[in-house]
Amino acid sequence: MIVSRRLHGYHVHSRQPDDRYLSVFNDFMHGRISIVKVMRSNYKTKVWLIETDWGKFVLKIFVPKQKKLERVLKSIFKRNYYVQLIRQINNVRKRGLKAPNDFYLLATKKTFNYVSTYIMLVEYIEGTELWNMPEITDELKQDAKQLIDELHQHDMISGDTNGGNFFVTEQGLRIIDLSGKSCNFIRRAEDRIDLEKRLGIKNTQKDLGYYIVTWRTNIRAYLKEFRMRLKSRANGVSH
Repeated sequence: MIVSRRLHGYHVHSRQPDDRYLSVFNDFMHGRISIVKVMRSNYKTKVWLIETDWGKFVLKIFVPKQKKLERVLKSIFKRNYYVQLIRQINNVRKRGLKAPNDFYLLATKKTFNYVSTYIMLVEYIEGTELWNMPEITDELKQDAKQLIDELHQHDMISGDTNGGNFFVTEQGLRIIDLSGKSCNFIRRAEDRIDLEKRLGIKNTQKDLGYYIVTWRTNIRAYLKEFRMRLKSRANGVSH
């Protein structure tokens, strides 16, 4: 069960029982965390591997910097993406699907419904990224396809099926960085098409979603090429 409360000026959503996760969040707010490894660091995202009294976790801090007006407008009409995700992962794990990495705590700093800062505490998975394997065997490809199919059956999507989001572990193939967006037939088709494009896993399900995504991709490519031609002609005339 996910419980929501206010702590340190944040809206905090955590999975019960949550004493350890709230303790880690409190330590972070007071500058008492032990960083083992900086996994990512840029102007909007920090991802750290941290050591705690309960083992290792991954701590993510995300501060959106781009498309602020668009995000403000979306916040008026749409549910929060990450709140949906922590609830979705909690639900599918209760149903027995353990492949997605667990999502323990989400803290958001909000102005009305617009979120300016996200803090996430998630499971650390020990394993090898799929694209770092010496060979992506047919067995691994089949495991990845089956994993995505299982996600879709539980009304979840990946949204980014690159090899860095799959981990080969002693317990089997795991997946990280899932999407909290609604699982519709178009997004399911995007996952399957992405698997073929990135990992060479053939998409055999050519349903309506497949044709819509393919048509949309072709139209965008045509419009991009058309704009480039117009720009090239305009530059030629100016010279």
